[in-house]
Amino acid sequence: MSLYIVKADITNRDVDAIVCTANTNLHLGGLIGKKIIAKAGKTILAELNQIGHCDVGCSVITRGYGLKARNVILRMSDVSDVVCIARDCDKVTLNRMQSEYRSILSLCKIFLLNDLPGYTMDTKESFCFLFPMPLLFEGFIGGFLKSILDGKGRVELQKSDQPLINDIRYAGKSYGPAFMMRHDILCTIEDKVFLMDTKYKKIQRFEDAKEDETLWKMQLIRGVTQQDLYQVSTFAAKRNLKKAYIIYPLLRYEDVESDMPIFQELILTGNSSLDDIKFVDVVLVRVPFVFEEDIDKTKEMLTSTLLKIFE
Repeated sequence: MSLYIVKADITNRDVDAIVCTANTNLHLGGLIGKKIIAKAGKTILAELNQIGHCDVGCSVITRGYGLKARNVILRMSDVSDVVCIARDCDKVTLNRMQSEYRSILSLCKIFLLNDLPGYTMDTKESFCFLFPMPLLFEGFIGGFLKSILDGKGRVELQKSDQPLINDIRYAGKSYGPAFMMRHDILCTIEDKVFLMDTKYKKIQRFEDAKEDETLWKMQLIRGVTQQDLYQVSTFAAKRNLKKAYIIYPLLRYEDVESDMPIFQELILTGNSSLDDIKFVDVVLVRVPFVFEEDIDKTKEMLTSTLLKIFE
C-alpha cells in the first residue's frame, strides 16, 4: 500500500472520504466547512440536523452529496467548553511558537480572578489597556453634540475643506494652496458656524480666580499652551469667525462652572494695516466627562454646558 501526500483543495478530490472538524452541535465552521456546505448543498445540513449531536472525541460520517468525495467524516475537536478557575491558567504551558498567546492567557487570568492591576508585589502577571484619550474625548464630545442638537444643526468631526495657505509662490510661479486645515469639531446651525477644538488635559479651575488672581493666571496659562491658541484662532480667522472654543474635561467630582474665560487674540491677516487686523475670542470651556454615579445628572450638566456655546 502506497501513501501519497497531495497539496490541493480537498473539496475537489475524488476520494472515498474527506475529514473536517466540527463542534458537538455538528456546526461546520471555518473555510473548509463553508466550502463543503457550498459544494455538498443543503442536503448535508439536513442530515447533520437529523443527527443533532456528537460527543467530544467521536466522529460522524455523512454522504458526500454534491462533492466528488463519496463521504464526509466530521471529527469532533478535542477541545470542549469547561468551567475554569484562575489556577488552570498556570497549568497551560506555552512554547516559543505559542508566545503570542501569552497576553491572552494573562487576560483570561485577570478576568477569572475578577482582578485589577495593583501596586503590591506578587507573582501575578498583568498588563494595561491603552486608549488614545484625546481621540476618544473628541469623538465623545462630537457624538454628544449630535445627540443634543438632534438634527437642528450639522456636526462634523475632523472637517478639512479649506487650505491654511492660499498659494505658494516662487520665482513668479504659483504652486497652489497648501496645509489643509483640519478642525476637531465644526458645528453649523442655520447660517452660524461654531469652531471647537478638544484638548484632553488638565487646566486650572476657572473659579479659583476668586482666591488668588495672580496665581490663578499663572496656573491657567501654564495649562493652555500658545500652540493651542495659535491654531484655533488662526483657523477661526481663516473662516471669518469671531469666536472659537477649546473644550477641556472637568476632573472627577468637579462641579460645572458658571463662567468661561476668554482669550482675545489679535490676528494679522494681510500687510499689517488696520484693515487686516482681526480679533478672535478663544473661549475656554470645561465639561463633565466622567459618567459614574448619577448618569442622568452628568448628562444634564454636560448638555447645559455645551448649549451655552450656541447662545
